[in-house]
Amino acid sequence: MDQQQKERLAELKNQTRFFRERLVYNDLLLLLEYDPQVQDLIRALLPVNPAPQQAAESAEEASKPPKALVMPEVEEALVAAPAMPVMPDPLPSPADIFYQDFAAARAFLAQVQADAEIAELWLLAEETPAAALMRLLARASQWDQVLEVWDILASRCKRQARPATSTESHILQSALAYYNLTLNQRQAGLVTPPCPGGFDHQIHTRATAQGETVYQVWLPGIENAAGKLQKKPLVATR
Repeated sequence: MDQQQKERLAELKNQTRFFRERLVYNDLLLLLEYDPQVQDLIRALLPVNPAPQQAAESAEEASKPPKALVMPEVEEALVAAPAMPVMPDPLPSPADIFYQDFAAARAFLAQVQADAEIAELWLLAEETPAAALMRLLARASQWDQVLEVWDILASRCKRQARPATSTESHILQSALAYYNLTLNQRQAGLVTPPCPGGFDHQIHTRATAQGETVYQVWLPGIENAAGKLQKKPLVATR
C-alpha cells in the first residue's frame, strides 16, 4: 500500500468525516483489501463447512443478484431515520361529491323508466334526462303519489300472485325517502309485520283467499309521519 492509499484509508476511517463525502469504487476496494473491520464483516457472512443441502442453497443464492453490504454505522442511521409519511388518498372534489349524491337518483330514474306503468304515472314521453330526473323527484316526493304507487304495486302483486320484486320494492322505498326530505322532523315509513304470525284484517291486507297464518309479506305497508297506518301490508296466508 503506497502513501496515498494510506492517507485515503485514514480519511475513510476518520469517524468525523465518514460518509460526508461519496465513496468511489477505489475507496471500496481499499476498504475491502486493508480494513480489518470490513474483512471481519465479510468473513462473518461466509458459511463455514456448509452441509450438502446448505451448499445447494448457497449455489442457488449465488445465482441471485448480490446484496449490498451495510456498515454498522449506516444500519444504525437507517433504523434511526424517520419513516416516510403515508400520504392519504386525495379528497373528492365538490363536483365528484355532487355527482355521487345524484347517483342514487339516476338509478331511481332508470328503474322507473323501465316500469311502463309507473313511468306513465310520473314521467312524460319526450324529455331530456335532466328534465325527467327533476320531474321524477318532484312527483315522487308527494304523499299522494307515494300512496298511489303503493296501490299500483299491490294490484300488480295480487294479479300476478307474487311478492314485489326487488326493483319494485326499491321504487317504493325511494319514493318514500324523497317524500321524507320534505319533512323537518317526523318521518313516514314502511311497515313489515313479523312472519310467521296470525292474520289480522285491521293491520294486514290479504293477498291470498284462504288461511289465517301470515307466512310471507308481498308488499310492506306504509305509515305516515304521525305513525298512523295508511296502507296495510300485503301478506300471503295459509
